[in-house]
Amino acid sequence: MSQHQHIQLELESVTRGITQDNTYNVVLGEREGTRKLVIIIGNNEASSIAMIMHNMKPARPFSHDLLKNIIDLFNATVEEVCIHTVREGIFYAEIVCQLNGKEYRIDSRTSDAIALAIRVKCPIYVHPDVMNEVGIETQEQAHTDSDTESTAGTQADQGLQKLSLEDLEIQLDEAVQSEDYELAARIRDEIQNRKA
Repeated sequence: MSQHQHIQLELESVTRGITQDNTYNVVLGEREGTRKLVIIIGNNEASSIAMIMHNMKPARPFSHDLLKNIIDLFNATVEEVCIHTVREGIFYAEIVCQLNGKEYRIDSRTSDAIALAIRVKCPIYVHPDVMNEVGIETQEQAHTDSDTESTAGTQADQGLQKLSLEDLEIQLDEAVQSEDYELAARIRDEIQNRKA
């Protein structure tokens, strides 16, 4: 893997989803940039990630703790994880390990790869094509219309499919400015579906 061609990410937050029960959003930001990647994950994976983010120790090991313990026991190392593909809203990742001088690439759910990465303190990368396709730009922009956020919420509730492409682009900007990354991800997906 050509690390220098991939974009390094930093885990920023895990927040509760608003559109589906028991879903959470993992927000990963470019280490040297302004774009963010938003990935929807389940409750168990969110808890596993949040525990480490908040320096808490579970009463019993999570599956990701068990995996780390096995890796340590066999003197293997996790070199990196890479989110390499997004297809129909699903992200695909691999874990790159070293054992006895040999490299192994292991297919993984992205949520599991992130949960392991923060335990072993290895870097998280994303392929540039993935970031270019679904990354959300977060550069600061001035907004003077005080009603834009409430309007965005009302229109989103009525259904993104009813909005024009131009309106979706406006709503995407507003969702990003208000740091509502879950809504931004939904709007981004609708725009991608329209352009496909």
